[in-house]
Amino acid sequence: MDERNYNLWLYCISGIGSAKIEHMLGVFGTAERVFHATSSELAQIEGLTNENIKNILDNASDEVLLARSNWIKERGVAFLSRLCADYPQALREIVAPPFGLFVKGKLPDDDAPRVAIIGSRRCTEYGRSVSHKLALELAAAGVVVVSGFAKGIDSVAHKAALQAGGETIGVMGCGIDICYPAENKQLMNDITNSGCLMSAYLPSTKPLPAYFPARNRIISGLCKAIIVVEASMRSGTLITVGHALEQGREVFAVPGSILSSLSEGTNLLIKEGAAVATSAEDIISVLGIKPKNANTSDKEQKKSEKQELDNSETAILRCIRDAQPAMFDHIAHTTGLATSEVNYVLVMLEMKGFVEKLPGLRYIAKV
Repeated sequence: MDERNYNLWLYCISGIGSAKIEHMLGVFGTAERVFHATSSELAQIEGLTNENIKNILDNASDEVLLARSNWIKERGVAFLSRLCADYPQALREIVAPPFGLFVKGKLPDDDAPRVAIIGSRRCTEYGRSVSHKLALELAAAGVVVVSGFAKGIDSVAHKAALQAGGETIGVMGCGIDICYPAENKQLMNDITNSGCLMSAYLPSTKPLPAYFPARNRIISGLCKAIIVVEASMRSGTLITVGHALEQGREVFAVPGSILSSLSEGTNLLIKEGAAVATSAEDIISVLGIKPKNANTSDKEQKKSEKQELDNSETAILRCIRDAQPAMFDHIAHTTGLATSEVNYVLVMLEMKGFVEKLPGLRYIAKV
């Protein structure tokens, strides 16, 4: 067994958090030495309770060590301790980083810029459209989109990043073997094929509310900046903002309607000095990110659309992009096309994957 397996063994012991692990390693030097420590040696460690010592000794067997190692191998999960070279450098540099991370999928290169897009689970269609637009543009520019794998803004951001052919990281507030929310099962599979899922929690840990603030701290710690799309005044999203400010990260906020409670938090952030985010360019210019093949991607998309769309389809898609979510009547009025033709073209655009129909005869562009 190598040291990584011993680090995994130590991290999985109940009641032994990152702070105690760091303290023990400062005394013993390695997790392997902790594995072989006697009761009297462990009793000398300040902060370890009798229950902690009992748990360590009860688990200090080759069978347990092997079982931990086999569990992650069988499920295609990697365990990264803070001592591993591939532990994210940005996260390593924050105060009190998690000692261990469970990762499923491929962790994006450490030198790739990462930006978090976060917001309300109960988002509006405006919020969904903005999250989709920003994630799509950022991913196309080579930015890794990070979010919390939750309903609403988070899920939209992950999906848009994948749609752009980019990479995304979903940070979970539960064990990496638990799909929460359950409706994200397909998204879970998609992310692990083009990015990764990440959790600091032990396998089988249930998604309890108390776990999400720590997850939010990891989200901001991984990134150069965070973008808040929608958030009420009492939103947990604002906790992430607090972490980001403590960690020296850039904070962007999307302005919203003064009549929407889900824009109260974002509008307040702007009042208090957060940068305004209305496009990916806002973020890219502030962070000094050099877009990856931006010109080529733009040309390829325009060439593809020209080949796939006729004049009516192009006009309607342009109309939807300018006003999304766009009402059916607005599309007909703006394009000057007959309602029967608009209806037919919209169906064709849906089938081709260019637009998505929303309740109330509203439409948003998907590319």
